[in-house]
Amino acid sequence: MNRRLDEHNSGKTKSLVGIRPLKLVFEKEFLLLHDARRVEKNLKRLKNRRIIEQIVKDGEIKGFAGMV
Repeated sequence: MNRRLDEHNSGKTKSLVGIRPLKLVFEKEFLLLHDARRVEKNLKRLKNRRIIEQIVKDGEIKGFAGMV
């Protein structure tokens, strides 16, 4: 995970250049890369700050259909 955060903060991800530096506030490990990518895609689609803040506060993704 540190590799990706370093890439984002170094400017390799053009869409995030304007909002650096980023900090990691939530991390979840998955057994399968496919599952991790599916959840990440769904999280990026949320666009609801309240839901995202709740996930960070709880430290887990729960009660969100299709997320896990």
